[in-house]
Amino acid sequence: MSITPAEAGMTRARCNPPRRRLDFLAEPVVSEGGAGRDGGIFRVDRPWGSVSFGEVTLKRGWWKFECEGEGDLAGVELRLPSPAETLICFSPSRASGGRVLLRSDTTVSVSLLLSPWPGKVHLNRLRLRQLSLPEQMLMAGMLFRRLLRADRPFAKLLHIATRFLGGRMLRIQPGASERGSPGQACASAQTPGKMRTLREGEITAVFRSDDSLHPQAMAIAAAAFERSAGLRAIYADRWEGDRLAPLPEWDRDLAMACAFVDAPVFFRGRTGPDDAWGRLLQLSDQPHAVGRLPLPLARRDGPVARAPLSAPAPGPGALPRVSLVVPTKLQMDLLERCLRGLAHQTAYRDLEVIIVDNGADARRLGMIMTSLAPHLNLIRLEDRGPFNFSRLINAGVRRSQGDVIVLLNDDVEPVESDWLRRMVGSAMADDVGCVGARLLYPDRTIQHAGVMLGLSGVCGHLWKGLSEEEARTIPQIMMPGGRMAVTGACLAVRRDIFDKVGGLDEKAFPVAFNDIDFCLRVREAGYRTIYRGDAVLIHHESQSRGPDDETAARRRRLARETATFLDRWKHLLDNDPFGSPAYDPTVETGAIHPSLKPF
Repeated sequence: MSITPAEAGMTRARCNPPRRRLDFLAEPVVSEGGAGRDGGIFRVDRPWGSVSFGEVTLKRGWWKFECEGEGDLAGVELRLPSPAETLICFSPSRASGGRVLLRSDTTVSVSLLLSPWPGKVHLNRLRLRQLSLPEQMLMAGMLFRRLLRADRPFAKLLHIATRFLGGRMLRIQPGASERGSPGQACASAQTPGKMRTLREGEITAVFRSDDSLHPQAMAIAAAAFERSAGLRAIYADRWEGDRLAPLPEWDRDLAMACAFVDAPVFFRGRTGPDDAWGRLLQLSDQPHAVGRLPLPLARRDGPVARAPLSAPAPGPGALPRVSLVVPTKLQMDLLERCLRGLAHQTAYRDLEVIIVDNGADARRLGMIMTSLAPHLNLIRLEDRGPFNFSRLINAGVRRSQGDVIVLLNDDVEPVESDWLRRMVGSAMADDVGCVGARLLYPDRTIQHAGVMLGLSGVCGHLWKGLSEEEARTIPQIMMPGGRMAVTGACLAVRRDIFDKVGGLDEKAFPVAFNDIDFCLRVREAGYRTIYRGDAVLIHHESQSRGPDDETAARRRRLARETATFLDRWKHLLDNDPFGSPAYDPTVETGAIHPSLKPF
């Protein structure tokens, strides 16, 4: 007999009575992820080593993190994900003050990141405790004084009060000046004369002649080879001045866009500088022969000028009929803009548009459809039930005739004519399931460049808000490449695959996470998810129905769907191969983890 996420939560609460204090040097370690403990000495065996203390229920109120030890503790980070407030991070390297307010008793999964770097971490104190009443009163006064110093204090106070009354955590998020800067990736080809080698024992390091290797680089690479006998090559990240662009696990599409060319590479055995790139490409065809060290093991003293990336135009060829499913309700001006983009900014002949009407103004919708009927094959499908994105999409797909389905929000606006041809071209590949696009805010900053699992404790849009100028230098944003998931605001998939996995889950995910869950189920069925960075549209995000945390009812619904998503996919969240632990998991901006500093 199955149980609901709410029932599972109550069962966990009964097994874990609320605690007021946690001393992690006395708490038993439940599992080890590349790290172990002997008293207050933690051993980090591989990059980003961590330990888990399992699930704990914390009493409502103010909590404080206390961490003391010997040496550099910048990498020590206590992570507490939960469905209600998806990720709380405590760390000496963060400027949050190590305090957080829990509005209600909260069950969290506790994990402790020790360090990005292998070695030992000596801790004398590591605990989480609830503040006493006098301390809580002092904390409230400090918060009030901080608000008075902030820009627009009363607006900030209103925002915090809304979050507080909705049962969410009370935290002041870092401003733009406190965030790290995403780095620039390589866009130049590797050429003889630019590279040099360093050999120690059976390992050869190949890196640019103007780079410096980290003092631990060869030892870290040697340990990685020792852990896996099948590895033949390992690449790592590289600082360019104070900038860092963490690389994903090996992706051949990105390799063709030169995303890995300037990375330091470590080979098992002898390799010359002139044939290193060719050998790396050959090894990539062998399963598990190429690995990644998500650490900056090389450095250049200054930034590198990059030529902007550009993607090739899609080739000619017969393309199938496409059915675009567009749910709509309130904002007829957004829908009209979307449809005009399909009519006049989309170079694709054989398409139909299924408008799923979930309560639109009948007169206004009729006028829009009449005006665009000479340019588009428009079909209206009425569904006046409560808003359920999954149900609306599934209904539209059942009404459609196309071989390829495109899920499209009514607040998405096509701006480049080849976007659909590029997406459909990828969707028709035998091993590809879902295909996503690069979505921009109206100011041309990044809204979506693929979904990274684990961000904010669940998932998020990596590089969100990055400027168009900097995005153009990063192959992972601009070029096609693999992802675990992409947003359903613009998602292409073959009809047979959509039917095979049963479409979107109407019961579990009526509003949030339905697209991510769909992508992961398609991946489970054996298909890759592809992000097309060269297919570009504008997304007027959430303007058609508002953000999911706008009201208390929406926040409660979001918490329920988050709990369901975590129950189903939690095992995937910590190891997204297309992301990197070198990103700060608390923000979507692509900021680097605060424990990483240029050496």
